[in-house]
Amino acid sequence: MTERPILFSDAMVRAILAGTKTQTRRVIAGASGAFWDHRSYTGTVERDGVLRFREGSEGTIVHGSPEVRCPYGAVGDRLWVREAWAPFVGPDGRDHVAFRSTCAPDGSFLWVGHGEIAQMQIPRWRPSIHMPRRASRLPLEVTSVRVERVLSISEDDARAEGVEPHEYAYCAEGARHRMAFARLWDSINGERDGCSWKANPWVWVVSFKVVR
Repeated sequence: MTERPILFSDAMVRAILAGTKTQTRRVIAGASGAFWDHRSYTGTVERDGVLRFREGSEGTIVHGSPEVRCPYGAVGDRLWVREAWAPFVGPDGRDHVAFRSTCAPDGSFLWVGHGEIAQMQIPRWRPSIHMPRRASRLPLEVTSVRVERVLSISEDDARAEGVEPHEYAYCAEGARHRMAFARLWDSINGERDGCSWKANPWVWVVSFKVVR
């Protein structure tokens, strides 16, 4: 079993904690060319976490096709969540970690420990990319990995991405989570070359569960 870090925003961390986010989609780097666009080839992520192209969904591996290792591992591997955080010393004199996703917008939170309650304030948060493994509170287990175009996402899968349903009147019933995910996707990837919702990039679809 291998452990790898993965970044999530505050909103997505809250959705994981609430149990509403069980999937994540990430752009596959360099996913272009004849093998990716060939209609009779299917990209299948094997048990070793390597993407191989097959003739159809159950066919033989295509000779000469590239093999792409999923950076998020294979079924049974672990991910540990990196999120915005801050170290602090509690009223007990010990080192602790605060997480922005579960604090008030002004950085305040209630510290409870050893029969003591105190109002704490975090003046400055550290970026998620700088979170060390020891500070992470959310281990995840990979339950499935597949590849698809981002536009292939279904309404059920968009719901599993943890987004709140889109409420605008023009959004059709039965597509509200998908529309909300499209907006979220472009807020993160819209400025990246070839990665916008309209560009319809290939993505890793990683399903996971929280390890209790």
